[in-house]
Amino acid sequence: MSAVIAYRNEPHQKFCQVMLDGGEQVMLRIDPTGFTIERLISARAPGAVLFHADRDRAAAIAKALASAGLMERDKVLDILVAAVVKLGSAEKISAAFRAASGKAA
Repeated sequence: MSAVIAYRNEPHQKFCQVMLDGGEQVMLRIDPTGFTIERLISARAPGAVLFHADRDRAAAIAKALASAGLMERDKVLDILVAAVVKLGSAEKISAAFRAASGKAA
């Protein structure tokens, strides 16, 4: 079962570190440069940026994932974390977010 290790959703600091079912750890971060999902380095896998998008693109992806109308920007991190946990692996996360943003793998 996936577990949240660290979480902060403040106006000046938005991030979440999650341990996925398979033991991989990923960090989701929203900052002035945009939204980044990163696989953290471990004994099993090197660290890697799985996905990066600017803030507006991240909000658009979260909105699509929520299948809702307008949403509050402070809920974007929560929606993205839920999607990452549901996907369950670094490979699936990377593929899904790239597909959602229209980027080739």
